[in-house]
Amino acid sequence: MLDAAFTLLACAAALGAFLALGFLREGDAAPPAARAPRPRLPRLGLLHAGLGGTGLLVLLAALHEHGTAIHPAAGVAGFGSIAAALIGIALLFGLSILATARAGRGRASILIAVHATLAISGIVVLIALVSLG
Repeated sequence: MLDAAFTLLACAAALGAFLALGFLREGDAAPPAARAPRPRLPRLGLLHAGLGGTGLLVLLAALHEHGTAIHPAAGVAGFGSIAAALIGIALLFGLSILATARAGRGRASILIAVHATLAISGIVVLIALVSLG
């Protein structure tokens, strides 16, 4: 079950990287007339959120099934809880990105940066946990 959570979260991370590249292209130094309009990708954003949320739920189910210590002998007893907390907080920041975009309050660059940092940190901790399993 831990492998399924990792797979879902890795797919969400790959899709998030694709979405981030599209966001970064929007800020190119080229004059606005020379820039091609960036296609809006709401379906990919929803897929990213769905994969991430589902991966978090599967991770929480795996932690509940095995208790908080999945591999206590390997010295990573709390890594599952740490990964779940980081990814959960990243989910909250992701929802705040959506709220900011819907409210039309401009670009949410700092929210995207914090979301990505937390999510990547959670996945790195999860990689350490899965690699020992």
